[in-house]
Order: sequence, then C-alpha cells, then structure tokens
Amino acid sequence: MHSALALLATPPVPALLRTLSDGTGTALDLERDTRAARPLQARLKRLRALGVVAVRRRARFPHALEYGLATPGRELLAIAGAVEAWLERTPQAPLRLDEATAGAAITALADCWATTVFHALAAEPLSLAELERAVGSLSYPALQRRLAALRAVGQVRPVEPRGKQRSAFALTRWAREGTGPIVAAARWDRMHRPLR
Repeated sequence: MHSALALLATPPVPALLRTLSDGTGTALDLERDTRAARPLQARLKRLRALGVVAVRRRARFPHALEYGLATPGRELLAIAGAVEAWLERTPQAPLRLDEATAGAAITALADCWATTVFHALAAEPLSLAELERAVGSLSYPALQRRLAALRAVGQVRPVEPRGKQRSAFALTRWAREGTGPIVAAARWDRMHRPLR
C-alpha cells in the first residue's frame, strides 16, 4: 500500500496533520487537541522517522519537545484534502477522513491498486475466476477477501455481463474517481519514501 494512503487511513494521523497545520504543539497539546484515546508518542515517533513531523526543544523548557509539520507533512496534508474530497463523494453517506469506515475505504482502494485488481476491473467486469487469472499473484481466497472489502465500502458492484454465465464485478464510478488520490499519494511516496 502507498505510504501516504496508509498514513491517512490510520487514526489519529489526519487529526494530527490538521492540528499541526496551525502551528506547533507539544505531545500533550496534540493529545488534547486531537482527542486521542491513547498516548501519541509512538505515532509521533513514526511520523518523525518518516520526515512528516519535525521536532525541536522549547527554549524555556528544554526537556519539552515541540512538534510541527515538515515539508513532507504539509504535502501529505494536501493529499489528505484530495482524499477527503473523494470520501465526500461516496455512493453511501459522505465520509470524514477520521472515521473508521473512511480508513477501510482508503485501505481497500490502495490495496486494490497495489495488487492490480483495480487495473483488471477497470478494463472490464470480471468474475472471480477471471480475476484470479488476470491478477495471477493472489490466491482465490485472497481475491475473495479483497472483493468483499471493496463491496463493503462501495467500490465494486456485482453485474450480470452479457454472454457470460457467471456474475462478475465492476468498479464503481466512485472507485474510479479514487485514482486522483492514488496518483497524489504515489507522487508523495516517490518524493519522500524512495525505494531502499
């Protein structure tokens, strides 16, 4: 999965990005402002390692750390905007980026893209067996799980294709509109998460 999308699908990262977009704050400030249910230290450490968050020591209190967005974090915030716009257009009720259902939709889209399920279904509706042949790298049960996740969030729908005996699956228009956030996330990944 794209690193940018994986981060945005993980609570409380979107709330942290929004909070830090207004300036800096200590871990305690961030916990209060994001209403995090658990301490954010591990999440902040990960974001710091990825270069999303910068840290500095406060002048008056040298043991207190102050967090702020680094350039990759500001760029990730822009991707969050594109993802939010996409989530608002869901066929069901609009989703907010910090909802669990939104995280499931983002994860399903990114996983579908990364495993080439998206590419195969973008060409034409396919049955599960046809999809297994087209993708090749995933087992039948793995494809079943992915299709179930995609159906649950409204990114694929069953169709009855002409001339075929088996029902097939097709990408919804909303799933196709997800290519914008995917492209933005891929660009961010290429710039800030080079292959090692």
